[in-house]
Amino acid sequence: MTARSSTCTLAAVLAELGTEAELLGDEAHFSTRAVAGSTIWPGTGRPRPEPDLVIVCPPVQGTDALAALFDTLPLSPSRIVALTTSPAVPSAKLRKMAGEHAVIILPGFEQSDVVLAIARATDSPDETVARRLSALQRSLTLALSETEPIPALLTKLKSLCNATVALVDKRGRTIHASGPLPMSLLMAEITSTEAPSQSVQAEGWYGLADRISDPTQAGEHFGWLIATARRSEFPDGYSSAAIHVATTLVEASLRMTQVTARQERAVRSAVLEEAIALDRRPRAPELAGRLAGFGLSFSDELRAVVCQPAESDRTDRANAAIGERIPLALGREGIPHLISGRDRYAILLVQCTPATFRRLLVAEGDSLPEMNVGIGRSIRQISDVADSFHDAQLAVRSLRRPPPGTNAMCYDDFSFATRLFSDVGLDSMLAWADAFLEPIDRDGPLFESLQVYFEQHQNINAAAELLHVHHNSLRYRLAKTEELLKVSLRDPAAVASVYLALAAVDLGSMQSTTRPRHVAQPTRLPADIEAPGTPAELSGRPSDRSGVVLGLES
Repeated sequence: MTARSSTCTLAAVLAELGTEAELLGDEAHFSTRAVAGSTIWPGTGRPRPEPDLVIVCPPVQGTDALAALFDTLPLSPSRIVALTTSPAVPSAKLRKMAGEHAVIILPGFEQSDVVLAIARATDSPDETVARRLSALQRSLTLALSETEPIPALLTKLKSLCNATVALVDKRGRTIHASGPLPMSLLMAEITSTEAPSQSVQAEGWYGLADRISDPTQAGEHFGWLIATARRSEFPDGYSSAAIHVATTLVEASLRMTQVTARQERAVRSAVLEEAIALDRRPRAPELAGRLAGFGLSFSDELRAVVCQPAESDRTDRANAAIGERIPLALGREGIPHLISGRDRYAILLVQCTPATFRRLLVAEGDSLPEMNVGIGRSIRQISDVADSFHDAQLAVRSLRRPPPGTNAMCYDDFSFATRLFSDVGLDSMLAWADAFLEPIDRDGPLFESLQVYFEQHQNINAAAELLHVHHNSLRYRLAKTEELLKVSLRDPAAVASVYLALAAVDLGSMQSTTRPRHVAQPTRLPADIEAPGTPAELSGRPSDRSGVVLGLES
C-alpha cells in the first residue's frame, strides 16, 4: 500500500509526528531529505524502490529480524525507515545495522497513524500550517480544563517544544517553572527593551519571551512566559507558534480567574454586609451557616478589620491595591476571610489573631499603600460581627492622631474613653452630645474652633494657625463657647465631656455610609425609636452594646 502526494522535507514529517518521534543519525543531514509519501511494508518481500517514500514497518523485535529488514534494502540510494516499535537493540548497534539509511523510531504508533501523519506533512503548505496550528491550539486548550490550568498548560508547552518553560511576574519572581533557568540573566535581557515578544540568549540558553497582559489593569503587564532550550536553533517556527498560543491562553486563564474571583468576592461581600447590618439578635442560623460555608468559625479567633488608605493616598488605585493584595496574602496563608469594599475603605472578616494579621501586612511591604488598620473585638456569635466592625471603624478614626509610627489599632488596645464609646454605643452617646452641644451652631466658627482646638491637643497656637486666625481671636471664641455651654475648659470633667461629645458628633457624621441616622429627641431613648426595617417586637428592647460607628469619613 502506497500513499503519495506532493513533496516535503523529513523535518516537516518529524514535526507532524511530534516529540515522540526519534531520528537516529545525523539530523542535520537527514532533515532536508525529500519525502513524497509512504509505503507500508508487510514484513515480507522487498519494499517499493522509490527513495522518497518512507517505508513504514510493522513491529520488529530482535537483532535477526532487524538485520533481515535492512538486508532487503539496496545500499543505494539510501531509504527512510519508520519502525513502529522500540527495538530491543542499542541505538549505536541499530545505527550501524542501518548503514546509510535513515531510521525513525515511533514506539506505540500504528502504521496507519504514520501514513496519515506523512500525508498531512506532504499536503500543500497553507493547509499544513492551518491544520498544525489548529491541532496545536486544541492540544494546549485542553490543559485549561485541568484543576490547575496554568501549570498544566506550561507542562504541555514543555512537551511540545522540548524546552524549559517558566511563568514569571513583572519583577522576575518565578510563579511556575518546569526546570531551573538563569532567571536573573534572562530578565536583564528581557527588561532591556519594551518589545512585547523577544528572542533571548544567555549562558548558552536560547528562547523566546512573551509579555502577558494584566487583566486587572489596562495597559499594564502581569509578567512573562519564557521558553528556552540549550539548542541554538530554538525556537523554530512551530515552537514559536506554540509559545504565542500558550501566552494567549495564559492571559485567558488569568482573566477567567479574575472574573471568578470577582464573582466570589461579590458573594463574600454580600454575606459580610448582611452580617454587619444584622440587628442585635442572639441567633441568625442561616447567616451563621453561610459564614461557615466560607470556612469561618466562631470557635476560633474571628475579627472584623477595616483598612483605610492614609489621607495622603486616598485614591482609587490605593483602594484597589488593598482589595486585591490583602485577599491574595490571606489566601496564600490559608486564612479564611470575607471582604467588602466601600468608597474609601475595605472591610474584612478574618479567621486569625490581630498579631497574625499585622505580620501579614508587614510581609506584604511596599505592595500595599500607606493605610490605617482597625481591628475589632473577637467574635463569638453572629450578632458580634456588627460590634466588631464598629470597633474597627472607631480604631481607624482614633488613628488620625496616633503615636509616631503607629498605623494599626486593635480593640484590645483601646483607651478607657475609646472603649466607653465602643461598649455604650453611638446612638446613646450621640443623643447626649446633641443635647450638650445644642447651644452652639454646628455650622458656625465657634464649633469649628472648638473641634480644631481639641484636634490639636488643646494647643492654642497650633489651632489658631490651622484656623488662620490670631490666637487672641481663638481665645475669645473658646471663652464664648464656655459661656454658652456653661463649662470651664480648665475643669478636667468639662474637658472630658467636651471631648466625648465632639467625638460622638464626628463619629455620627460617618454613619451615613452604612444606614441613615435617626436623631433622637433628648426626652426619648434612642432604643425606643424604631428604624426602618427593624421588627416591631425589637423596638422596645434596650440597646445593649449596639456598637459604635456605622461608617467612615470619606
